[in-house]
Amino acid sequence: MTKISIDIRRTDFSNSIKANADVTLTLEEGDLTIKGFRVIHQEGKSPWVALPSNCYKDKAGEFKNFKNIEMPRRLNEHISKAILEQYQSLP
Repeated sequence: MTKISIDIRRTDFSNSIKANADVTLTLEEGDLTIKGFRVIHQEGKSPWVALPSNCYKDKAGEFKNFKNIEMPRRLNEHISKAILEQYQSLP
């Protein structure tokens, strides 16, 4: 079974990004750390986890986001649950 470790930090932003998290998966071959998860918590809504992503400006001058990683839905749900549990326990 893969072990998941979370390193989570509150942010000081006044927007809806409330925490940043790095996730370490302990695999048989060694540890894999994925940096840049974000906890989004908008007023009146439940918090949710955004995958690491980057933003760029396209030729029309519009900002576009793209995910840095793709993962199976079940793994994404498992990681998101672990991050949100850590977020809820932050002081």
